[in-house]
Amino acid sequence: MSIKGQVVIPEAVCQRIGLKRGDQFLVLADKDTICLRLLHPPSSREWSQLRELANLLTTSIEQPTASA
Repeated sequence: MSIKGQVVIPEAVCQRIGLKRGDQFLVLADKDTICLRLLHPPSSREWSQLRELANLLTTSIEQPTASA
């Protein structure tokens, strides 16, 4: 580990699992174990679904409900 706390992943490991410069990770730690989980950006389909959901939620919040 470097002075800045950086850890180098060996090139053979990067090639084997397809890591690229700039990939981002979630770092999980418990006692003496550290786990790196590769984060994948949402696909265009997932983004579309999230936008639709956000629109539905915004619309339902903005619309007043009928009083009973």
